[in-house]
Amino acid sequence: MILLPGEPNNAGQNEKCTEIYSNGNWNDIPCAGKKSAICKKVEIIPSGNVAAIGKEMDMAAAREWCKTNYGVKAGLATIQSFEQNEAVRKACSDLRPGTEVSCWLGFVQDNTQTFAQWDDAQKSKVQFTKWLDTYPQKQAGWDCGTMSVNKDTFGWANRLCSDKAFFVCSKGLHATTAQQGGAGTAAELQCPPGTIESGRPGKLNDIAGCGLEGCDARYSISSIQACRDKCAANTECRAFSWAPLGGDKSHLDSTVCTVYNTDVATREWGPKQVMCGIGNAALMEKHLEAQKKQMEEMKGEQEEHIASIKEAQQKGLLGMKREQEEHRQEMTEKLNVMQKEHLNELDTAMKRHRKAMGEHVSGMKEALLKEMRNSFNRNNEQSVLLQKIDDLKHEQTELELQHKMLQSRKTQKDELKQQTNVIMQKQMNWEKKREMERQRRMRRRQKLLQQRHEMRLDEHYQVCIVVLLCMVSVDVFPLMFR
Repeated sequence: MILLPGEPNNAGQNEKCTEIYSNGNWNDIPCAGKKSAICKKVEIIPSGNVAAIGKEMDMAAAREWCKTNYGVKAGLATIQSFEQNEAVRKACSDLRPGTEVSCWLGFVQDNTQTFAQWDDAQKSKVQFTKWLDTYPQKQAGWDCGTMSVNKDTFGWANRLCSDKAFFVCSKGLHATTAQQGGAGTAAELQCPPGTIESGRPGKLNDIAGCGLEGCDARYSISSIQACRDKCAANTECRAFSWAPLGGDKSHLDSTVCTVYNTDVATREWGPKQVMCGIGNAALMEKHLEAQKKQMEEMKGEQEEHIASIKEAQQKGLLGMKREQEEHRQEMTEKLNVMQKEHLNELDTAMKRHRKAMGEHVSGMKEALLKEMRNSFNRNNEQSVLLQKIDDLKHEQTELELQHKMLQSRKTQKDELKQQTNVIMQKQMNWEKKREMERQRRMRRRQKLLQQRHEMRLDEHYQVCIVVLLCMVSVDVFPLMFR
């Protein structure tokens, strides 16, 4: 331990924490400040097909840790032979050599209150045992088994499942370098498609706190793509930070996905993480794709309706005008709703973009001013300040490019509106032609009915004349013979 001259001095009776400088010197400071931290990584002792984990958990949490970090086929250690028992004993004892230590094994009491099967996927029967003397004990709640090792003896024992103990994982061992405390892969630290890196490129950009959600909600995401989708599903999310296993210094044994309502980084974290912003251009592209899909669906519906109209014309023209009017009204309502939604989305996106630009520039200005004030008390800070000014100019250029892209999307929206008007005009012309055809056929039908009526009148007149002639002949013929 190398202390600075006059340290520790507990200045102001408030210096309860300790910091270490790059030259190895120690100093006492207030605990309220924010600094990088040095964490102790999870101790992992491999032994054959098992690995002892130097982190105390209850039995259920230990089993879940094995599955999360070594695969769904992994679990707590199962033992079916003397050799397997030796491998587990060695791994467990190496966690704390020369001292008494207990590690969870993968078995619990079944319904018969016996340790007859292992808690694995196959529910394997226990064929090998190595119980300590007087174990297993018949006490309430002592349903879980451990490997107990001390200086002179070792063997199995049962205890409360809620107790905290080390544990041994078996099967499916394929821990990544990140789980062993190493770096994440390059793909894990690159912003996925549809997003852009926030803050200074290549830096461990971060925002203090747990973001838009609770702290416990940040550890269930398995990939950076899933983290991006989680941000995109939240209407308030503007950016997210992603740390693979071993990437967040406070949670080295978990992946960490944090979503924020701003893309302005306030600090650096790590040791391996990246902060990505949801680009407005990507968001508008998604809206335009949805709009295009809706237009294609409506075009398909229109083609189906035209086909149904042609079929109705072949069977008869009854009800055609009513169907046309209903379809035209439905099409008009759909187009109006779609245009209104699209305009609202574009306006919201542009407002958010302008607000984000203002917040980003003001945030960068504040951060730059703060850095400038701090830099006057340090040596060799001038080059760092110039670099940050260049980064600010670069980010401002990127924001201007995004603004131009928004303008381009607005132009595309206007063109889409013009195309929609052309389609509506064609639809109205087609309906007008159909109406003229219907009227022409009605006039023709009326003419045919008129001709048929006149023919029936002629036939009626002829019948009447014949009847009259018959009546005259009946009256006159007898007179001729009188």
